[in-house]
Amino acid sequence: MPRKQIEAIIGELRSWLPNYDHGPADYPTLLYRILASAPGGEELEDMGYEPFNLGWQEIDQLGRVLEAIQDKRDVEDIVAGLIHDEEEEVEEARGEEESNGVSEGRDYPITYVLYLESAGRGYTPMEWRTRARYGIPGYGAPTDANLERYVRRFEADTQPGGANAHLGPTIISRARIVDQRTGQTVARYEAPRFQVIEATEARRPRARARRR
Repeated sequence: MPRKQIEAIIGELRSWLPNYDHGPADYPTLLYRILASAPGGEELEDMGYEPFNLGWQEIDQLGRVLEAIQDKRDVEDIVAGLIHDEEEEVEEARGEEESNGVSEGRDYPITYVLYLESAGRGYTPMEWRTRARYGIPGYGAPTDANLERYVRRFEADTQPGGANAHLGPTIISRARIVDQRTGQTVARYEAPRFQVIEATEARRPRARARRR
């Protein structure tokens, strides 16, 4: 994000947060705990703000959820979509004047979903964005080449100093992009076998030598 936007947010928070108490159930504590969960927020954790178990994927998703919400109805639709089993119930809540449970110009359907697999670790499926949305860059068309490019960036970010360094050095063994409309896999990635073996061995605890 451009520095001017960050500076504007800092200025807004500095004037807004003093209006609240700082108890465990208050907004400032929630905000500080979310920030403490992100790489770079270690100072807040040292101050006693307990981080949530969040990575960049979850933080990105949370930001998109909040950005998509424009009014009470949007919140009701999201809640209904999460707690009801059938899509029809969400559509009924929206009303006959809107189709597919989506408000034109505000919400959007997720077309492609990315699934990642790694030795000894699971990842939450996430949206594969073909283009930028809400200032967040897209990944391009769901092709094998773009998927491999994404995997390489993801792995690089888990190295020391990377955005996801808290995950530890990671090798993605398999990845796929699924078209939600058809259920078909439209792009695949599989790591070379030697990389998967190396990653598996690296995660195994080493036996300690016994002292005589």
